Amino acid sequence: MTHPTIRRALVVAAVMAAFLLAAAPASASENQIFSRLGPHTFVPNGFVREPFIQSYFRNALGIGSTQPVFVPTVTLPDSTTVLGFETSVTVAALQFEWQYAMKSWVAFRARFEVFGRLGDSSSSLLSEGITGIGTYELGWFFKLLEGERDMLSLDLYMQRSQGAFVNLMDWLTQIIEDGGLEPDNSLVRNRDSLRGIAGLSYAHAFGSLFGVGANMRAGYGEQIDRNGKNDFIYSTRLGFSFNLNDTTRIPLGVFLGLQLSNWTNTGENLAGDLAGGSIRIDYLGFDDFILGLDHSYIITPVRGIEEDVKASTTLITLRYFY
Repeated sequence: MTHPTIRRALVVAAVMAAFLLAAAPASASENQIFSRLGPHTFVPNGFVREPFIQSYFRNALGIGSTQPVFVPTVTLPDSTTVLGFETSVTVAALQFEWQYAMKSWVAFRARFEVFGRLGDSSSSLLSEGITGIGTYELGWFFKLLEGERDMLSLDLYMQRSQGAFVNLMDWLTQIIEDGGLEPDNSLVRNRDSLRGIAGLSYAHAFGSLFGVGANMRAGYGEQIDRNGKNDFIYSTRLGFSFNLNDTTRIPLGVFLGLQLSNWTNTGENLAGDLAGGSIRIDYLGFDDFILGLDHSYIITPVRGIEEDVKASTTLITLRYFY
């Protein structure tokens, strides 16, 4: 089978399996609406995947930017940099996620994200161009272990990304290297990637105020960047949940998260592992509805840039449990 045929077959198989299992939905008593272990109700977040089998809709909308970085445009053989300049970009993201608990131990999950990146000056438009990427995920979530204060779940899913990259600097560089404009030298470069990913999610409740969560994912597939190579990928995230509603009756929750990863969905040519953190504040005054504000900060090493790229993003998140 050709590569596109394999992709379509995987998508069709996942969707058909979802509808077959949906014929036997979880009852209300089987569906765990609240993310609770022992005395602690965990603060819902989109940064560290929780191990709870739940039914919900989640939507997030955000915008961010990078700090100015110095980008060398031409490097001579003696390592002298010519025509370098500072640049920064603006980013925007829109996310939708749906999870459906079919039984108390299994859920089907679908997620879609649109990401855009645009240089905020003439120099950054020249060096970074314009990027648009759409990513969707289809997969299954299985509860493996559950104790009074602990839970462990397995996440298996397929991730497909499609990106369009407009980069004037790369286009001009290729023309110079080829000695002229060739038919395959396009200003707009399209990239597709397909990945298979498995992950473990764990949570432990220390008390009514505090709980901790962890998520580890690994997989194999194409990188959604300008190289598009196949590679092994991993991501590790650790989170700390503070629920003020259970202890002080203030309907607020605070979540702090840390991450280390060697892959991204935003199209950068990584030169090493990226690291970052996130802080989230949730309003917990509703029984089945969560309103949250996320702020994340990520440090990314990028090929061709000497200093790490530092980016911050703010998201408004809505999650409805049913």
